[in-house]
Amino acid sequence: MSYINKIAIYSVIFVLGFTSFAIAVQKVVPGAVIHLDAREQNRREIAWRNLGLAGGKMPANNEVPEFEDGKIRIPALGINEDAKWYTATRKSETFGGLPDLVPKMQLEDWTMEVLIRRNGPKWPDLVVASQVLGFRARDRELQQFQVSLFGPDTGELIARFKGSPNKKGRWLIPEDLGIDIKEKEWHWIAFVFTDQKMVETYQNGEKVGMVEMDQDYDPEEPMWLSIFTSHDRDRNFNGSIAILRIYDRPLSRDELLQNITGKLSVEPTDKLTTTWARMKAH
Repeated sequence: MSYINKIAIYSVIFVLGFTSFAIAVQKVVPGAVIHLDAREQNRREIAWRNLGLAGGKMPANNEVPEFEDGKIRIPALGINEDAKWYTATRKSETFGGLPDLVPKMQLEDWTMEVLIRRNGPKWPDLVVASQVLGFRARDRELQQFQVSLFGPDTGELIARFKGSPNKKGRWLIPEDLGIDIKEKEWHWIAFVFTDQKMVETYQNGEKVGMVEMDQDYDPEEPMWLSIFTSHDRDRNFNGSIAILRIYDRPLSRDELLQNITGKLSVEPTDKLTTTWARMKAH
């Protein structure tokens, strides 16, 4: 084969590889306000960088959660990929802390999705619920959405949902949410708040709960996020989180599936490197 023909063929391979990389990157629905992905982190960082539109980062509060890597498997979704994640190994390891240090969100209708694993029961010295994550206004009695584990040894979730100040908050119980995160298993879970009255919940792409309520959010009220805990409360979650995204609009089920069924690791990056190395070798 002539040198020119080789160059032409390798050029096509390179373009196709680059195109597949671009498609893989574009699989995630764009426009997330908060987009945290442990694969974009390294072990030395003490804050979780936000790739979403709000910018900024989530600093560690007290101690940095453990940075780990390995395989994430969700057989129901056909996922078996190399990945990275943060794990709380003691109740002082959280991301969040003071509201002045974290990205701000202004939400009306919204979606929160998270790739999560429960590693065991709540910490032995915690008397109250184990709080997984959530967001709230500076005054927690204005508006908030907090997700907690229901019991010390189960993966059933409850949530505290509080909208505008003139309305009472509401607890969403396990029967409302329908989410049960099995110990030592990875799950994609999502909460979708739409039409100022409806919360839909999803687990691994399947709709598992829907609750109608009357809890509108004020989009002018900035809110901030905490991970593995509920801000200033020492009640954190004994688990791991790999990816978290928050959108300032409700995602459709098709969009949720688009976000969770793409590959966790962007393999075409390595394939491009290998292809380029082979080209140089010839």
